[in-house]
Amino acid sequence: MIAQFFIAIIAIASLLFVIDILSNRHPLTEEEVQKLLRKRQWEKGLMLHSFSSRQILAHPEEKKRMKSGGEWLEFHERFDLVPARMAGFLKYKKHEWVIVVVVKSRNSLCLWWNKGPDNTSVAPSVPIDSIVSVAQSKNADLIARLHNHPNSNPSLYDCTKPSGQDLRSAEYIARSLSQSGISMLDFVCERGFPYLYYAHFTDKAIPPTPMLHDIQRKNGSGLFGNYTLRCELRKKPRKYRSVVASQNH
Repeated sequence: MIAQFFIAIIAIASLLFVIDILSNRHPLTEEEVQKLLRKRQWEKGLMLHSFSSRQILAHPEEKKRMKSGGEWLEFHERFDLVPARMAGFLKYKKHEWVIVVVVKSRNSLCLWWNKGPDNTSVAPSVPIDSIVSVAQSKNADLIARLHNHPNSNPSLYDCTKPSGQDLRSAEYIARSLSQSGISMLDFVCERGFPYLYYAHFTDKAIPPTPMLHDIQRKNGSGLFGNYTLRCELRKKPRKYRSVVASQNH
């Protein structure tokens, strides 16, 4: 009886697999090819800019030197440690702060930080044109923006999610940066941890041509080639901690 049960399960699973293959045997349309290309670019960008999730606390004397009115200063660190380092600076802050980090080849070069008017809002007090100008002068390829969400009661409130204004602001800044070939990552920081919620990578940062050629080579090559591409296309996007990074098209 048990053997028959398992045989039936295997038969059903095999039938469903065959049905899935047959229903996804067609080549990708041009629109689907472009969608898969953007997905591959995005995934590669996230992989290249992976970061540590461990907590790195800032020394109290370091935090005392933070200028609430805003300042540029040199800051040299491997990018994989940058989000945690910045989250360490923002931990225990009762007002919202924003930090803009200029990055080249996965190493930070300098940063800007300033304090917001209260614990509910903050924006860089340096104009976006100035951020672009500094990034261009250093031949940077990425801007990472981080801001904190002060939490009065962590046991009751989850402040790791971006607000609607956070998302709109990220879209606006990313558009301005992308015109200069600069990519962007945006983070919310809470209790000393960074949470990535927005990512946009330019063609300059992640060249699309090799990936496009690979997709076009496989697309239409046969039933299993088409099926593999469609499985990749429908696969859910990767996550960083609890927040899904936003894919900008």
